[in-house]
Amino acid sequence: MLGSDSLIITLDDLKKIVIDIKVPENYVGILKPGLKTEVTNTAFKKVFEGKVDTISSRIDPSTRSILARIIVDNSNFEIIPGQLMTVKVIYDEINQIGVPESAVTIQGETAFVYIVNNNVAEKKNIQIGKRNFGKVSIVSGLKEGSIVISEGVSKVRNKAKVKVINP
Repeated sequence: MLGSDSLIITLDDLKKIVIDIKVPENYVGILKPGLKTEVTNTAFKKVFEGKVDTISSRIDPSTRSILARIIVDNSNFEIIPGQLMTVKVIYDEINQIGVPESAVTIQGETAFVYIVNNNVAEKKNIQIGKRNFGKVSIVSGLKEGSIVISEGVSKVRNKAKVKVINP
């Protein structure tokens, strides 16, 4: 005979994983539903994509944080409920052209890169933005898809012939 508090079975819908995270209150102004998230775990060599689903209406006075619910796509059934996950909320994503820091030369107030145009190096003045993880964002002066010289830049001269060995 089963009592009223007996648990017979637990059912989980594993296609979407729900992760509740506590976010420090100083991020309340930028936290909103729909923000992208990157979720990782030491068991996997990949990043799972998710998004902020809901945000609590109150800040917890003891932790000075707000609860946010993250929904992660798990259609391949890789994540198992209860795993410890690391969540990165992407709140300031912008699309810009980026090049390796090694490709950019700065002389005084001028920044430039060398691009390859018909096997000839061409000096292009650029305006740079933020630097992040070895990349530099290019605000202006460079078109998407340009082949930029990133190694041996100190030996390159404007209008010099070059041979692309690793496009």
